[in-house]
Amino acid sequence: IIRLYNQYLYDFYRKTYNQEVVPGRDGWFYYQQNVNDYYGTEMYRWQSTVEQARATYDREARLMWKLRGVLQDYDKEFLMFMAPEKGFLYPEHLPKRSFDTTTINARLYYAQKFDEYGFPYIEMTKWFQAIKEADTLPYNLIPQSGAHWSFSSVFAADSLFRFMGSLKNEKLGTLKVGPLRESSKETKLGDRDLENTMNLCRRVSHKNEKLLDAEVTVISDSTTIKPNVLFVGNSYLFRMNYFIPFKDMFSYSDYWFYNSTVYYGDDYMLKKSVREIDFLQRLLDADYVVWFTTGNQMYKVSYGFVERALMTLCLSDDRVKNVRSQVLPTLR
Repeated sequence: IIRLYNQYLYDFYRKTYNQEVVPGRDGWFYYQQNVNDYYGTEMYRWQSTVEQARATYDREARLMWKLRGVLQDYDKEFLMFMAPEKGFLYPEHLPKRSFDTTTINARLYYAQKFDEYGFPYIEMTKWFQAIKEADTLPYNLIPQSGAHWSFSSVFAADSLFRFMGSLKNEKLGTLKVGPLRESSKETKLGDRDLENTMNLCRRVSHKNEKLLDAEVTVISDSTTIKPNVLFVGNSYLFRMNYFIPFKDMFSYSDYWFYNSTVYYGDDYMLKKSVREIDFLQRLLDADYVVWFTTGNQMYKVSYGFVERALMTLCLSDDRVKNVRSQVLPTLR
């Protein structure tokens, strides 16, 4: 009965009870935050004024720059990777709304601040927009009813790995992509994750969509290295890891999902809470620390990761306990 009602709402009104999913035109689906970001209203979900937003982003960019300087003292690199945003890649399928031109776009603002600081970052939305306009790929960069990128993540990964190596003058493995083939049923299931959460009775039409992938292998030789990498950020990394054998690229990699859950082991099959790990040791074990996110997630800044990393690296336990003992009585 629930699924029948969901189908009725979608067929007749293009509506859903899933508050995080927005049905677009032509059978496309978007996260609410992707739609908000394109039309300029996402900022208000996290900051109430432009002044507050600017102060928040300025502070976070400055802290990221400082954290990189501290980590470089330990021969570690810290960089930012911003995956592409679906709303900006495929705005022609978005529902029609009014633009708010008075707000700050976090993705563009951070890019400007990083340029000022000389902080290393990759911003993929503009590059993917150019790929789409060139019309050189036989498949969508982000699937019609999916929240994340799919096989296009492989080309972004190649750029990321090369960029990482250039920061420390190291050579990481390179990616070899085989012939394109139709995606498997398992891959298609992940490519339609937004549609799956709608809990409809039947699939929307995908007659004009091709879902393709290919075998990806890592090529290495005696001059390449396999670094230890710590990724911190959102779910876009999971699709990249789905297509690329990270175990052949890195000696090991951790993924701190929203700085809350640590995924580790082969294919990130193991997990534990960030509170359960030795934060300092895991940080210092990494050769590269990559803040991995999308532009619409930048409004939330770093989920406390940058602040905690700086405190852990720069303050002794005794100093933290001393300050805590002074502050706690004032809170009672």
